[in-house]
Amino acid sequence: MRTYRFLPGLIVSACLAAALYCAEVQAGITIEGPLTHEKQAQPGETYAGTIKIRNTDTTAVEVKVYQTDYMFSADGRNDFGSPGQLPRSNATWTRLGQEQIAIPGGSVANVHYEVKAPNDAKLSGSYWSVVMVEPLAAKEQSHSDPKKATVQISQVVRYAIQLVTDIGEPGGKNLAFSHQQLLQKDGKRLLTVDAESTGEQWMSPQFSLELHDASGRPVKKLDGGKKRLYPGTSVRFEFDLTGLPAGKYHALITADGGDDALFGSELDLML
Repeated sequence: MRTYRFLPGLIVSACLAAALYCAEVQAGITIEGPLTHEKQAQPGETYAGTIKIRNTDTTAVEVKVYQTDYMFSADGRNDFGSPGQLPRSNATWTRLGQEQIAIPGGSVANVHYEVKAPNDAKLSGSYWSVVMVEPLAAKEQSHSDPKKATVQISQVVRYAIQLVTDIGEPGGKNLAFSHQQLLQKDGKRLLTVDAESTGEQWMSPQFSLELHDASGRPVKKLDGGKKRLYPGTSVRFEFDLTGLPAGKYHALITADGGDDALFGSELDLML
């Protein structure tokens, strides 16, 4: 039995205590190096890269390597669809050197990949997909006592390595703000704002909020963090307004995407 939930950069399952006996089976692998591989290329150009996988266990492990598309949205959805289905997927441009590999205990294996951008002058901006690296589950153990309720549950760490191909010259960043909401969460008063990338190139903007009171005096500046966005994806970020006195405020929300890509939105808040 396996279940997965998404975490930044990897997917990990939880061992569910669903019976009298829970046998936990896990293979220890890690990815050495970045979980995002980005390369600038021109139409028709081919480039190569390497994913380094370390087996942290003392025994050998079989690892499966495969491709998916990748989309995410501000409501928390993360979609890993069939490779090559999204308009900006580069999965069909990518060839993996291996789809399954045995890694001895304590060793590092190199999985090579090659990306060949189509020779199409209309291509522009960012194209991406994901390479999944997943240890194959060990065979289930048998138990001699048929009366004992037994469930074999695997705890599997599955890494998602993002491959990004930027075609043409850098540029084409754009961002739209939407769905601003004041809410109470875990005893805090939060302002949440959704942001969607409406341009052609990926970016990782730094979000911030400046608050001014009714007379225009600055009250507080809050950091909303930095989040990666691909074209057509969206994220939700939040600002903690707990402790601010009741009243009317003017808020300026900014997203600094670098390279002169600065975006903003203004709104009035009543706390």
